[in-house]
Amino acid sequence: MPRFSFLFALLCSVLIVGCDGCRWTPTAEEEAEEKKALPDFTSLSAQPFPADRNPSGSGIKPGHWFSAAQVLKSNRDDTRGQLESRVLLGEGAKPDSQPDADSLVNVRPIVLPKGQQRRFDYRNLAPGSSRERGNFFLSSQLFSGTSLVHDTGAERIAMLRPEEYFFIILTNRPQRFAKLLSSDWRRPFRSDSEFASKSANYRFVIPNTDQVLPVAESMLDWTSTAVVLWDDVSPDTLTPGQSRAMQDWIHFGGRLIVNGADAADSIAASPLAGLLPLNPRGNIELDSEAATQLLTHWSVETDRSSEGQVARVKSDSGRIAVDGIVASDAIDVPGTGHLMLNRSVGRGRVMQSRFDLVSDWMTNWDSYDSFFNAVILERPARRFVEFDQGMMLKQQYVVSNRYDADPTMNSTFRIAARDARLRLPAADPPQKQIASPPASLEASNDVSAPKSNADSIVPASMPDRYTRVDPIAGTSGWSHQSDAIQLTQEILRNESGIEIPSSSLVMRSLGIYLLVLVPLNYLVFLLLGKLEYAWLAVPLIAVLGAAWVARSAQLDIGFARSQTEIAILETQPEYDRAHLSRVIAIYNSLSSTYDLQFATHDAVANSLAQSTPSRTSSSLRFNTDFDEGPRLAGVAVGSNETQMVRAEQLVDVGGGITLKGEELVNGTDYELLDSFVVKKIGSDQTRVAIVGRCESGARIKLRFQEPSPSWGPTELPLQVSTLMRALLDENSVPDDSVRLVGRIEQSLPGMTVSPVANQRNAQTIVLANLSHPAASPAQKDVNLISDFRPSLPGASGGEDPSESEDAL
Repeated sequence: MPRFSFLFALLCSVLIVGCDGCRWTPTAEEEAEEKKALPDFTSLSAQPFPADRNPSGSGIKPGHWFSAAQVLKSNRDDTRGQLESRVLLGEGAKPDSQPDADSLVNVRPIVLPKGQQRRFDYRNLAPGSSRERGNFFLSSQLFSGTSLVHDTGAERIAMLRPEEYFFIILTNRPQRFAKLLSSDWRRPFRSDSEFASKSANYRFVIPNTDQVLPVAESMLDWTSTAVVLWDDVSPDTLTPGQSRAMQDWIHFGGRLIVNGADAADSIAASPLAGLLPLNPRGNIELDSEAATQLLTHWSVETDRSSEGQVARVKSDSGRIAVDGIVASDAIDVPGTGHLMLNRSVGRGRVMQSRFDLVSDWMTNWDSYDSFFNAVILERPARRFVEFDQGMMLKQQYVVSNRYDADPTMNSTFRIAARDARLRLPAADPPQKQIASPPASLEASNDVSAPKSNADSIVPASMPDRYTRVDPIAGTSGWSHQSDAIQLTQEILRNESGIEIPSSSLVMRSLGIYLLVLVPLNYLVFLLLGKLEYAWLAVPLIAVLGAAWVARSAQLDIGFARSQTEIAILETQPEYDRAHLSRVIAIYNSLSSTYDLQFATHDAVANSLAQSTPSRTSSSLRFNTDFDEGPRLAGVAVGSNETQMVRAEQLVDVGGGITLKGEELVNGTDYELLDSFVVKKIGSDQTRVAIVGRCESGARIKLRFQEPSPSWGPTELPLQVSTLMRALLDENSVPDDSVRLVGRIEQSLPGMTVSPVANQRNAQTIVLANLSHPAASPAQKDVNLISDFRPSLPGASGGEDPSESEDAL
């Protein structure tokens, strides 16, 4: 037996050692051939944020800033360089041969270790395109030094419509939200017998939560997002920058939906905890009577499924609900049995449910879409109407009789510098104020409506008659045609340039010069006994006099620069971060190039291209990730020309400006001058309070009174009284709201312009929103599609499978 074991081990040793024929060692030539077959760089498709799990679900909204990601890999060597990214336009599968005039190039540094795949985020501005069926294309080029080493090609991205906004769902169970993706409020309903419509209200995005969440880290890149539904993701899903961006976005009008127990626990452990209407303290069993009240109260009159859903919720036990402490300013949604809570946060809303909104007792309810539309999204009630003897069915908004939604109905996010409808000095009286063009011809819903908007007026029945709607970007887009930007530009055209010395300065300087040159010079050398030296002092006196005059006039000899800035600082109630919109006019006596450097990530900028748009746009670069904040580089200003630049930032002002009863509290770090408070009561009553000077930390008792014909600021520096009066005008103040308008006599920190101008003049207008109007009472739909489906041939809800995104 031992001999057999030894023989067996000897035979097996051959298997351990192996043979040279079973091993392959590549030769140097083979290694070189394999390396040659591999490209120097590989890249994945660009992803604009918010990015869907399915790339086809992503999109870009024209006229809005956005963030995007580009994944790169270096296959051969470690690489350092710069990534240049741009947005292109096109109607087919390829972009246009010539870039759009509004295209801005983003430049950022990259470091690529060999063999490692890395994601690089960048930011850009989508051109405002009026094309009905166009596409955007994202293109990036990698430069090492001055050499182009890799081109990613052009990635086609869908273009959102003016009324269409992102609806982000943060979840680890996307299959549970199939009901929302097929809802009838997602896009206007169309019968199969109608022509296909491109109109859409929301584009659903369900991001991949396995890695860093593909959403932006600045509110300025969230302007195309209307709704976020937080489901079951962990509290650390968002980065600190993303959490801050979401807080800013909510305060300026974003809508956050907190879905049930998992979402409440997750947000309670995140930086967003202070926004919750209900602070969770544990889970309890769902109250079937409360659920019955919700189903009964919000059922559409013709809903035949309600009784079955009530029976189901009563028979099933063990359903979970959230228990906790309700915030003092949170309100119960009427008719929901205390199962739905709503809280106003600045201009925005946080809607929280104590139960899972995608539970079967909800999603199998025929009135589910009506409930979601009215209660959770706070959109107007709708009804189905028949046409052509019952052969065609449309869904109509009850109050406005519209068939398609206005952008203001889908998104409540607003920035005053972009969206406020102001009564401009040259405008007609308020009752004939010119309206913004409708988003589409379908949006007017009136066959007799004029095709030109010059004759249209702002009717009281408009969804939001205090908001300007851009025909391309919708609301909150980066449009130079906004009322506030146009008025600011007009003021700066009159105020910018070199300040010419006054006649008094000229006469005073001449008098002092002659006094020093003749009598004083003569007396000094006479007393010294060296009168012949008086002539030698004349050139020195002339040079010193010229230097003194130049300094007094704030001019360099033969070269002059001036910088004039008017800004609007908008704050929200009890919030210490504010939106700052600047318009800067730069004058140069000789041609030069300027850069704008920002201190923080929350900033964007672009040239207004007043004089030479081709030269300015071709040299502009929006640099990110080189410093703490972005830099707008290459602003070209010609000789004796004025170039205007527009910039926006989110800034920390140290505290909020609040109204507690009749007491105004200035919690910011800044002193306010020439301040006024206007209160709008309903649509026809206005009360004003004159505040004047309001120091930092001051508490001032307000005394409201009826406005006199001449009330308001007058004759202020840089003509800012014109802009302040426009913001205080009763036709610019929403009904049932309170606002303060004042000024800060300086430019706020956070932006540096180089080279530095000799003459700088700045005024910052403060628009403090002290109180926003409450939401209109929710109204359920009048009827259901099931009321017509049996008699309607081919009624399919109008969902074109070829156009729907497969977000699952």
